[in-house]
Amino acid sequence: PYAGKIIRLNVDFLSLATYESVNKVPMRWAHTCSFYKGKIYLVGGFNIHGMLTEEIHCFSFKTNAWEVVKSETKVQGSAHTAAASVKIATQLYTSKNYNAKIAKEGIYIFGGVTSHGLSGMLFVLRKYKSLHFYEKVATDGNAPCPRCQHSMNFCPSLNILVVYGGKNESMRRSGANTAILNDLYVLTLDQMNWVRVDAYENEVLPFKARHSTDICEDKLFVFGGMNETLNFCSKIYELHLLGIKRTLLSPDCDDDDMSRHESGSSLHSSPKKQQIHLTNSYYSQSTVENINTCLLYTSPSPRDRG
Repeated sequence: PYAGKIIRLNVDFLSLATYESVNKVPMRWAHTCSFYKGKIYLVGGFNIHGMLTEEIHCFSFKTNAWEVVKSETKVQGSAHTAAASVKIATQLYTSKNYNAKIAKEGIYIFGGVTSHGLSGMLFVLRKYKSLHFYEKVATDGNAPCPRCQHSMNFCPSLNILVVYGGKNESMRRSGANTAILNDLYVLTLDQMNWVRVDAYENEVLPFKARHSTDICEDKLFVFGGMNETLNFCSKIYELHLLGIKRTLLSPDCDDDDMSRHESGSSLHSSPKKQQIHLTNSYYSQSTVENINTCLLYTSPSPRDRG
């Protein structure tokens, strides 16, 4: 009932092609699929018997074969998680005076369903030489609540992970009208600090679960998924992250602080900062060529404009 195949979409010709591997991989669903160090990694999910799996497999394009990944540390079985592949080759700021590096590269995995219930933990699958390690990541700040069926993406231009939406039934039991979430969190990878990002004033982000997201430059694109009334939709949302860069660097700084930063001092966001309110933003919905687009935009400061 579940296909254990890799299918490639050729965006130039809008055609689908199936990779015929020399061996088979056990079928699974509700897993994550990430491209890391030239290979496709499958992590977690349910097996064909409906049981959580701890197995990790990777597909090599050089050998056209599946390989079993043996972690040197214990792997937590989980499903309906979100994963993002993170590389070290980027910086938070292009300024020569600020060189924020990613603390640890690898495949980051957050949340999901485990044998103990919903998870709010963050793990990283990393490779060192020929060895793989599956490790829990220690973080600070205002972390997202446990959830499943959410999304997580890596934004290279900001060196952040972006977690959006998902589902948590305990929210309904706590008095909320729905178990579907509409919150957005970022994890600063140089400090491993969670920060919640709020829309401006009384605007509300769309409630989403089982959706798909991707990041292009400073925009988070959200497609489909389930809304707060448990109905599926086919809208495309575009969340503009422009302006978060300066806010993440110094949410409470004044002009003198920025001057010290520009002269060479390193200035980091306060770990006590629980939320980022995106000021000077607007939130609107419009239709362009029958595509509904929702905009969350933060105007850059005059200094950011150059």
